[in-house]
Amino acid sequence: MDKRKCPHTEEHKEKIRLAQIGISRPQTTGKNNGFWKGEKSKYSAHHMWILSKKGKPQKCEHCGREKP
Repeated sequence: MDKRKCPHTEEHKEKIRLAQIGISRPQTTGKNNGFWKGEKSKYSAHHMWILSKKGKPQKCEHCGREKP
Protein backbone atom coordinates (compact mmCIF):
# COMPACT_ATOMS: atom_id res chain seq x y z
CA MET A 1 0.00 0.00 0.00
CA ASP A 2 1.27 3.47 -0.85
CA LYS A 3 2.15 5.46 2.30
CA ARG A 4 0.99 8.70 0.74
CA LYS A 5 -2.56 7.38 0.49
CA CYS A 6 -2.83 6.09 4.10
CA PRO A 7 -4.87 8.39 6.31
CA HIS A 8 -3.18 9.63 9.50
CA THR A 9 -4.60 8.58 12.85
CA GLU A 10 -5.86 11.29 15.19
CA GLU A 11 -2.88 10.66 17.50
CA HIS A 12 -0.47 11.14 14.60
CA LYS A 13 -2.24 14.33 13.49
CA GLU A 14 -1.90 15.74 17.02
CA LYS A 15 1.85 14.98 17.08
CA ILE A 16 2.26 16.73 13.73
CA ARG A 17 0.29 19.74 14.98
CA LEU A 18 2.39 20.06 18.14
CA ALA A 19 5.64 19.76 16.17
CA GLN A 20 4.55 22.53 13.80
CA ILE A 21 3.77 24.98 16.60
CA GLY A 22 7.07 24.24 18.33
CA ILE A 23 5.99 22.27 21.40
CA SER A 24 8.63 19.68 22.19
CA ARG A 25 7.70 16.19 23.25
CA PRO A 26 9.30 15.29 26.61
CA GLN A 27 9.67 11.63 25.62
CA THR A 28 12.26 12.60 22.95
CA THR A 29 14.14 15.43 24.64
CA GLY A 30 17.25 15.35 26.79
CA LYS A 31 18.39 11.93 27.96
CA ASN A 32 15.51 10.24 26.14
CA ASN A 33 16.80 11.40 22.76
CA GLY A 34 18.67 8.81 20.70
CA PHE A 35 21.52 11.26 20.00
CA TRP A 36 22.12 12.03 23.71
CA LYS A 37 25.84 11.89 24.57
CA GLY A 38 25.83 13.29 28.09
CA GLU A 39 29.32 14.03 29.39
CA LYS A 40 30.87 12.65 26.19
CA SER A 41 29.61 15.63 24.20
CA LYS A 42 32.08 18.12 22.79
CA TYR A 43 33.10 21.46 24.33
CA SER A 44 31.28 23.42 21.62
CA ALA A 45 28.06 21.44 22.18
CA HIS A 46 28.06 22.48 25.86
CA HIS A 47 28.44 26.13 24.90
CA MET A 48 25.71 25.94 22.24
CA TRP A 49 23.39 24.45 24.89
CA ILE A 50 24.21 27.24 27.37
CA LEU A 51 23.64 29.90 24.68
CA SER A 52 20.27 28.39 23.72
CA LYS A 53 19.05 28.12 27.34
CA LYS A 54 20.48 31.28 28.89
CA GLY A 55 21.04 33.59 25.94
CA LYS A 56 23.99 35.85 25.21
CA PRO A 57 25.30 37.67 28.31
CA GLN A 58 24.58 41.40 28.44
CA LYS A 59 27.50 42.38 30.68
CA CYS A 60 30.96 41.09 31.52
CA GLU A 61 31.02 39.01 34.69
CA HIS A 62 34.62 40.09 35.41
CA CYS A 63 34.54 43.89 35.00
CA GLY A 64 30.78 44.53 34.89
CA ARG A 65 30.97 46.51 31.62
CA GLU A 66 27.79 46.49 29.52
CA LYS A 67 28.17 44.81 26.13
CA PRO A 68 26.85 46.57 23.00
